Amino acid sequence: MNIKDFSTLATKQHPNQCPEEWECFLEFVEAHFKNRGIEHPIVVELGIEVNHQKRFYEELLGTEHIGIDILQRGEPDILGNTHDEETLNKLKAKLNGRDINLLFIDASHRYEDAKKDYEMYGPLTRNIIAFHDVLHNDPRDKGARVRLLWEEIMRDENKYMKVVFSLRHSYMGIGVIIKE
Repeated sequence: MNIKDFSTLATKQHPNQCPEEWECFLEFVEAHFKNRGIEHPIVVELGIEVNHQKRFYEELLGTEHIGIDILQRGEPDILGNTHDEETLNKLKAKLNGRDINLLFIDASHRYEDAKKDYEMYGPLTRNIIAFHDVLHNDPRDKGARVRLLWEEIMRDENKYMKVVFSLRHSYMGIGVIIKE
């Protein structure tokens, strides 16, 4: 990934993430794929908001991006609730037996919802599972509990390597599980 390309793309289309955090994360993902010889990676993003990340994945990393969202506004590749079996089956049909190389979980930030996304889609993922907002800890926001799930995973999932991308000025954070 060329830093200049990231900056150029970010000025045209601002990602829905903290740009510096997002750039660091994408550099890591690119290096991971290159080091493992993954040439045509598949990225599945749960919760696409307005789908600004799609261009970053496709243009900078050369991935096939499949976005899933319950709302039409970002033109998801699969429209549906991530917790519905029908949505999961649509993804499986689109994958046609292929593994997900990167699963980015950023749909509902409630603990129960993020955990269900992890449990439903994690088994389809071969390389990386990432969670957005693993550092978010606003006591006023009772629904934003990805941090609690991340802390649970950090304690219980000893078989995987875990990394957190965060910058001092960002309160969001991207938690990454390396499955290999």
